[in-house]
Amino acid sequence: MGKLLEISDRIVLGLAILEDLLEDVLTGGGIPGHAYKTVYRFMPRKYKKSNFYAACLRRLSTQDIERVVINGQPYLRLTGKGKKKVIRYFPLLKLREKKWDGYLRVVIFDIAEINRNLRNKFRRKLDELGFKMWQRSVWISLLPIEEDFREFLVNNELLGQVYLLKDKGESIKDIKEFIRRVWSLDKLEVKYEHFLDKYEFKDLDLGKFTVEKKQKIKSEFLEILLQDPLLPVSVLPINWIGGKVRKLVKNL
Repeated sequence: MGKLLEISDRIVLGLAILEDLLEDVLTGGGIPGHAYKTVYRFMPRKYKKSNFYAACLRRLSTQDIERVVINGQPYLRLTGKGKKKVIRYFPLLKLREKKWDGYLRVVIFDIAEINRNLRNKFRRKLDELGFKMWQRSVWISLLPIEEDFREFLVNNELLGQVYLLKDKGESIKDIKEFIRRVWSLDKLEVKYEHFLDKYEFKDLDLGKFTVEKKQKIKSEFLEILLQDPLLPVSVLPINWIGGKVRKLVKNL
């Protein structure tokens, strides 16, 4: 997903994942019992709990998250405002659920060396929107990002320096193989495999994990997820291991 996460980002993203945002970003519900601890398990160990709680309070004050009690059980959940913010900050979480329309989005740009900071900012935006560099100054995406992309170009006065083309990719012999190669899915697959082997998920005895081990597992999973391009399911290999890993982590 191409983002460096601040602690507040991790809070809303952790809640989103636990609410099954990857299935449906508009799903309701909350995180039951010991809510703060549950979301904290998505934090790397370097984060102090005091800082985490302070970040939660800031998110509560901005109404991105809310604490509710249902049948005497405390819940922490995203508000409607919070969900919109997650969609805005992490558009791939929603876009990946759309069926691929068969078009490649090809971006070609020529931003002068004198505007290096702007060029770097633009490349970060391409990462966030799921683009992958194909060749120098040529990036491609499979996702319908035209609206967000144009808004970014207008706000940063990049019209005329950046061009977005749509192409059916009919000249590509094997589109799935092309996607696998460009997005380096083989390398990502190895990381997911290593993750499964490291924690011996294969026996499916999830009850054997301690609270501390679960915290470590969820944190490492999030780090891998941030490297996942979150491509539309329809273009991924059959039985894509990333989907299997996500379900196992959710079951924790």
